[in-house]
Amino acid sequence: MSRVGVAVLIVLAIPVFGAAAPAGADPEPSQLGGLTQQAYLYGFPLMEFLRVEQTATSVRCPDARGNAPVNVMGTARAFARPQDRTVVAPNTDTLYSTAHLDLARGPVVLSHPDMGKRYFVFQLLDPYTNTIGYIGSRTTGARAGRFAITWTGGPKAAVPRGVKVIRSAYRRVWVIGRTLVNGGARDRARALALMDEYTLTPPGGARRFAASCRPGAVRKAVEPNGIAFLNALNRALAENPPPAVDAGVLAQIKALGVGPGLKVEDTIGGAGTRESLDAAVRVMTRRLPELVQQSLMANAAQHGGWSEPAADIGSYGTDYSYRAGVAVAGLGANTRDEATYPTAYLDATGARLSGAGGKSYKITFAAGRLPPARAFWSLTAYDADGYLVANAEHRYAIGSSHPPLVRGAGGAVTVVLSHARPPAAQLRGANWLPVPAGPFRLNLRLYEPRAAALNGTWAPPPVQPAGVSSCRPCASILFSSPRGGGLPLHPSSRSSSTGKKPTREEAPGKRARTMVRPEPGFDATSSGDAGAVLNVRQGVGALATWALDNERIPDRLAEQRPPDGGAVAHDAAVRVGLVDAEHAQPPHLAVLVLDGDVG
Repeated sequence: MSRVGVAVLIVLAIPVFGAAAPAGADPEPSQLGGLTQQAYLYGFPLMEFLRVEQTATSVRCPDARGNAPVNVMGTARAFARPQDRTVVAPNTDTLYSTAHLDLARGPVVLSHPDMGKRYFVFQLLDPYTNTIGYIGSRTTGARAGRFAITWTGGPKAAVPRGVKVIRSAYRRVWVIGRTLVNGGARDRARALALMDEYTLTPPGGARRFAASCRPGAVRKAVEPNGIAFLNALNRALAENPPPAVDAGVLAQIKALGVGPGLKVEDTIGGAGTRESLDAAVRVMTRRLPELVQQSLMANAAQHGGWSEPAADIGSYGTDYSYRAGVAVAGLGANTRDEATYPTAYLDATGARLSGAGGKSYKITFAAGRLPPARAFWSLTAYDADGYLVANAEHRYAIGSSHPPLVRGAGGAVTVVLSHARPPAAQLRGANWLPVPAGPFRLNLRLYEPRAAALNGTWAPPPVQPAGVSSCRPCASILFSSPRGGGLPLHPSSRSSSTGKKPTREEAPGKRARTMVRPEPGFDATSSGDAGAVLNVRQGVGALATWALDNERIPDRLAEQRPPDGGAVAHDAAVRVGLVDAEHAQPPHLAVLVLDGDVG
């Protein structure tokens, strides 16, 4: 997931219920929306961590899907399936080993056998979804190893000689193991034989289960909402004390009664304010996934249809909004030195990827320009929510670990994307990846990426729709807000010009960006954040102003033609969105600027 600050995307029209508490006792209505956003985005990843832990450890003994009791390694004996929905965007390249550790009684020792040339990794995450360490091919090597995972706040214990120590500032640690399978059933059996030797040994020895043990059905964790969410967050913060660096945000959201050991009802005295707060949290719960997806698509419009991960993915520091966005779009994401995940949402014309109506696409990795990864690379199709969708071929990914990988002339790799199987002629020298019959996204995974994939000298090629010549997305956005105060949301964006008429900012070759002054009384901000994709016909350089309803995006859009009429030039995928609108009544306006080829 690219760096997109979801905090500024949320539009909270907070209703005010009943009489407020005495002045000074509760936050003012004008502050409530912003504080709720802060609290929700700050706490959401922690609550997701605990949801997954509670769900995965609800079995009596390990099952075949990777679920297991606390301090026991769970092994998924098959690839992720379309019906698996505990986490979003599971890969189908590796078999997962997962464990949820409780280090309260002392260190837990993780052991693995000699892995030979097989790629494997154990990622260790803290409750705030930061990666605290790795065990695996890249970091510790293939030789058999033992690692003591130790809580710095727990009881001191002697570590056996030859056991390496990994320290955690938290009692709870989520272990995500990934073991590569190269090919079919035979190699999967070889991988599983190695995985069966993965062990976890807590104080007192590894748990043993009778052969007759039945895991039972996984019990899905209850997800609180409204004020109940905030109070559950308070308990979670008390059990998983935040780092000192979070003191600033905790001091702000304390006004809501949010913080370690607090209770909302003890801080918010007014019944009307509590009801407003409850409603605000429910809006956040409903809107966050939608807006994260929209923000990713907006960023994709800036990068050839692909949303690129930010440098701090997997280790977020105080980037709370980005951390929350990743928790929605790819919970448990690796840091970029282990893996990077460009994700395509738009095709080469800027339109939303969709398999509806028989649409098909093609993506070609030129010879010498294959995804630069030392371990492996793959391309996986998901639905709009990030889940696998069943297909008759049971094929969900194409890549270096999914033989046979068909190569064309000179070694190029072409992937045809469609819901129905293409004609044989289209598949000569190409690979077919089935996609959903509706909107979808493509995750390109590069494990142990080379420098070119991290420094921008290599980028994935655009996804070409059938029958469309090669081109880049032709839409970029300028947003405006009646409250002013531009929000610099993306490093590649630029503010508007000062002239009344559109002016061109020349770029190399035939490309140019047309910059437009916003409507009177509106301040232009930077491009690349919220919005919904609309296929509309507008001229290159035309200014379009949209009135957006702040509770339903993109419903009830009202179009206003540019003052100069805006000559129609071609179809363009236009992105629209809101910023700085938490108190917007009526909704704000968004200014769009279209890019295109110019003569």
